[in-house]
Amino acid sequence: GSLDVAAPEKTYMKIFEMDASTASLGLSYIVERGGYYYDVDEYYRIRYTANRTYLLDFERDMNEIFDYRSELAFNKNGVYLGITDYNVNVKESDDGGVVAFVQNGSLYSMRTADARAARVFSFFDSGTDDERNLFDQHDIKIFSVDEGGNVQFMVYGYMNRGRHEGEVGVSVYYFNSLRNRLAEQVWIPANESFEILRNDVELLSYTGGGNELSIYIDGSIYKVDLENCMAETVAGNLERNSLVVSKNNRYVAWQSEDKATVTLANLNSGRKREITRGSEFEITPLGFVGDDFVYGISGKSDHIRNSSGISFSPISVINIEDYGGTTLKTYSEENIYITRAVVTEAEVLLKRIYMESGSGSYTSVSDDEIVSNVAEEKAKNEVVSVLTENTGTVIQIEFDRKLSGKVHEVEPEEVLADSSVTLSIPTEQKENLYYVYSKGKIEGIYATASEAVNSADTADGVVVDNEQDYIWKKGDRKTEARISAIEGKLKGEGETSLAVSLEELLSNAGLSVKVSDLLNADEDAMEIIEDKIQGAKALNLYGCSLTSVLYYVSQGTPVLATVDGGETVLIVGYDSKNTVIMDPETGTVYKKGMNDSTAWFSGHGNEFVSYVMTE
Repeated sequence: GSLDVAAPEKTYMKIFEMDASTASLGLSYIVERGGYYYDVDEYYRIRYTANRTYLLDFERDMNEIFDYRSELAFNKNGVYLGITDYNVNVKESDDGGVVAFVQNGSLYSMRTADARAARVFSFFDSGTDDERNLFDQHDIKIFSVDEGGNVQFMVYGYMNRGRHEGEVGVSVYYFNSLRNRLAEQVWIPANESFEILRNDVELLSYTGGGNELSIYIDGSIYKVDLENCMAETVAGNLERNSLVVSKNNRYVAWQSEDKATVTLANLNSGRKREITRGSEFEITPLGFVGDDFVYGISGKSDHIRNSSGISFSPISVINIEDYGGTTLKTYSEENIYITRAVVTEAEVLLKRIYMESGSGSYTSVSDDEIVSNVAEEKAKNEVVSVLTENTGTVIQIEFDRKLSGKVHEVEPEEVLADSSVTLSIPTEQKENLYYVYSKGKIEGIYATASEAVNSADTADGVVVDNEQDYIWKKGDRKTEARISAIEGKLKGEGETSLAVSLEELLSNAGLSVKVSDLLNADEDAMEIIEDKIQGAKALNLYGCSLTSVLYYVSQGTPVLATVDGGETVLIVGYDSKNTVIMDPETGTVYKKGMNDSTAWFSGHGNEFVSYVMTE
């Protein structure tokens, strides 16, 4: 805009994604204005055609490089951060007298009682034009801040400088404010990228300010004794969707392998308790509202085998309990079951179906929600935004107490630890996970393809599996498609619409298979697809939108879809106004309006199955 900045001396280009028609690119550089510097990242998403190039998306993030020694950095009312993200990584002592915060990958603290500012940790080496200064493949998590100004924190990711330079891992530090010393308490090397490591440790990493670190890495929860340099496995081989953690990381819950028990742990006290309802029920951890635990109860007699042969267990009862086991809320309605629950700090969102108990036949009903009455605790030192004439919106941290004198800046001396502990981290991920990449970063890691596709659709991203094979791409879809090899086929006597649809799907892959016997032997559609089509990865796309699953049709792969009555049809084409349906009930291929198709499929919960080739 009108901000008078000096042009960058260097720019760095990154190519995030590229295919025949679209590309996602990143550009990073530093600009200067009046002696202050700004780190700028730009994102471009482009489509190329023979006639022109289209700019599909453009974003610019500009963050002021915080200089804690500058005249503007601190004033009697707070910290001036300038042009940056409002969501500042900040933590304060219980009395509000000490504030620690992260800017540009560096950690700072301010003790307001004596106006003492410290750059606690930084890879930045002032006065050098070195790429290690602002290389952004690491982050910092603040564990605790006390009234004396002591700070315990974790640096994780790629280490730009220091004794671990060039390595990826987790380092826990303790800053002793009285001695002005910084000591490393533990170093945990990791055999994974920063992006994957970040998703692990952001899910769970906790000390509570003490000498025990609880951390989730690569499917396991570890407890590390920071004082005696010993480590143990608390829970191993956990499926990602079987683990939930409270926002403050103090509480964690995970499901047993047989799904009959959930273990709820208080990481502050080390206490655990188990929740079970007997062998005839499954207990599913759903999340936390504040410190209160939310879980679902499913009866094994209510297991559903849908028209594609895929089994799942809808939840009949949702309980919200405090850690002691006192029930705060129970949600249940006659013949109403929950197929998905999304827990946030403010509410529990419920996807529901109607089913008479034990019938196995169901229809979708409207969503519902449980609203939380937990009040969010307000910080004493607040992050605020201020509108200015020259630089637009800037961010500040307003102190609870005004500074009484001149600010004194210090930089701690780092001391070498006598010993450290190294965790043995598995080199192979056993669980089949799906990774959503968007704008050059991992947006999320998911245990199911449907969750990943929904996330990538919202984030304009892509989905890959453990082997980095593409599962789904946003924007890589033709404007229209038709799988011409599939023609209408009427189901015969004793045949199901699923059997006919599945046979046509296999026929399109060059296979002639009679699947009725396989289905009768309790094989489901996904098992048959993977067994018969060499190199195929079957995908349960339950809950994905119609527009999302048309991606597979665009790639030449039919999609199995369930409609009211539990019948199965095959989506074999589409254009801007219609889908093309092969319907075994009529034995025909016909067009159906896009709006009508959307309502038709969503009426049965959007049950879709397809596959991708990974070999």
